[in-house]
Amino acid sequence: MTTSQLSTKVKARVSLIIVNPENEILLIKRRKDNRVYWVFPGGGVEDGESLADAAIRETLEETSHKLVNVLPLFCLLNHGRQEHFYLSFTEKFDAKLGLGPELETQNPLNRYELIWASISGLAALPLVPNEAKELVFQWYLP
Repeated sequence: MTTSQLSTKVKARVSLIIVNPENEILLIKRRKDNRVYWVFPGGGVEDGESLADAAIRETLEETSHKLVNVLPLFCLLNHGRQEHFYLSFTEKFDAKLGLGPELETQNPLNRYELIWASISGLAALPLVPNEAKELVFQWYLP
């Protein structure tokens, strides 16, 4: 592989659907510049890291919570790269940013707020990617 191929290689991404016993999903409310939107916790897969290990690491970095088990749920093509979604059921916990890059890069124009949101209320949120939001509804709603 050439240097130019290495620099253009796109890393896979993992995202988490973390559900508590109250049927709430942990989301991140993002404020970036003048835009407000919601995302699932997640991030890039490191070289040599399994997708499941990346999901557990990203959850710890972004929520300060160590997950034990994650289950693969679905995969989407999101902005030209594979985004693998994992599911985890856990107790409700006080989510706060861990020691990852999100904490380091926060400023008045770049904010991360962790919020437990009811699954039934997801439709009203500008949650991205929208395809993942739709799949969560299909999975959750009878």
